[in-house]
Amino acid sequence: SASAATTTQDVRDAWTGGGAWLHHRWAPGRGVTVSPGVRADWTALTRDQAVSPYLLAEWQVSPAWRLRAGTGRQHQMATFDQRIGGSAGARVDLEPQRAWTADAGLAWQPRPAWRVRIDAYY
Repeated sequence: SASAATTTQDVRDAWTGGGAWLHHRWAPGRGVTVSPGVRADWTALTRDQAVSPYLLAEWQVSPAWRLRAGTGRQHQMATFDQRIGGSAGARVDLEPQRAWTADAGLAWQPRPAWRVRIDAYY
């Protein structure tokens, strides 16, 4: 008679990972700030790592109005189920997904406790 061996591993408490940021805020002119930065992430569960650069800018048009914009390279790691198991399409060769993003917006702050923002994303 044939029998199949099954091995299971509980990884719910075994996950480790981390991230770090390096961010610089530069004020080249009155009311203008430019903030380049980079974010690095890693996960021991799937052994993935990613580096994400970004650039943010803001112009304070008046005390109550600001124009904001930013762009960056974003990453999303595959989940344990997508990479190892639990999903019919699980594949160990999945890499972090990458995308360039951009956003721009307008912020109005008539009082310190009130802020209204309108943003567009790509």
